[in-house]
Amino acid sequence: MPIIILMIAVFAVFFIIRKVYDKQWSKNLTASVKFKEDAAYENEKTQLVEVISNDKLLPIPILDIDFNLHRNLRFANTANSAVSDKLYRRDIFSIGSKKRITRNLDIICHKRGYYTLDKVNLTAHDIFLKGKYHTSFDSNDEIYVYPERISSERINIPFSQIMGEVLSRQKMLEDPFEFGGIRDYMITDPMKYINWKASAKAGGLVVNQHDTTITQKITIILDTYRTVSPLEDYLTEESIRLTAALAERVINQGIALNIVGNGQDILSGEFLRLYDLKGTDMEFLRKTFARIVWHDEITADRIIGSIKPSENELYVFITKNTEEENIKAFENLAGRNTAIMIVPYRDELPKVESNKFRVVPWKAASGTKL
Repeated sequence: MPIIILMIAVFAVFFIIRKVYDKQWSKNLTASVKFKEDAAYENEKTQLVEVISNDKLLPIPILDIDFNLHRNLRFANTANSAVSDKLYRRDIFSIGSKKRITRNLDIICHKRGYYTLDKVNLTAHDIFLKGKYHTSFDSNDEIYVYPERISSERINIPFSQIMGEVLSRQKMLEDPFEFGGIRDYMITDPMKYINWKASAKAGGLVVNQHDTTITQKITIILDTYRTVSPLEDYLTEESIRLTAALAERVINQGIALNIVGNGQDILSGEFLRLYDLKGTDMEFLRKTFARIVWHDEITADRIIGSIKPSENELYVFITKNTEEENIKAFENLAGRNTAIMIVPYRDELPKVESNKFRVVPWKAASGTKL
């Protein structure tokens, strides 16, 4: 009889605990999986933060968290993760009553892009490991992976070519708001520049001098047209890195900058069209580059043909595609002014000849991955 009573008591305890877990397992149990930062650079590390909180007396002996990310993001510690079409991750926690656990996971951002973390799944077990409970929640988190930074030594080569052209053909205008001193009057000076008060003291006409301002504008045309060879995809990525690095240098010089191209924004679907960029636009610009996806329909010559030529703009065409259509279109855009074509390449130096624009070869870094 005592054995029967004991068995009944054990069964009753088991039944009660199971019922308690059935009703209470998810009460005051919260979980979150978030990127620690909203942006990082290509090939650099960031972190994913898992936070589990169990604010009740009932412990959760086993709690599984699983989710997936884009395969271009990789965990530094590959345990508990697998890569196929996506990057899959499963972590196991044991959390007592009134406890909170935080775990930081190092992530390497292998490729430029815009990535999201959507759904996270939770699976809990009771203390007898018999009951199994499931739920899921939306993380709705995102991270921008900016193009990899190019060293100042490397970017100086094409940048100096661009600035040399700017300085050689810049049009200088006097800025009436920037006072630069006085000098003797010349017959070609406008009367409005005469400083009458200073002239009276000097005993002869003198005029105000004004500092000059550069009116040159640069337009970068970025070609991300995808060719038939996937092996050339890394040259497209190199073109994006190069454009991002040059854009930052140009903007820091205070020169007006436009960027147009045949890449599309992965969120809006709009083609690359950025005008009158300034120093305050750098974060916006980096995020725009992160969201660019390649296009296999709109070729660069069509983008170039849509640009209205201006004598006051220096055109810089960044492309790995040196087909005749692109060359002719760029020659027409350049007109009588010098323009620059920057051609990323891998092994063989590109053979491009034109008397309408200057060709600047750009050898992709050997570490660049497909």
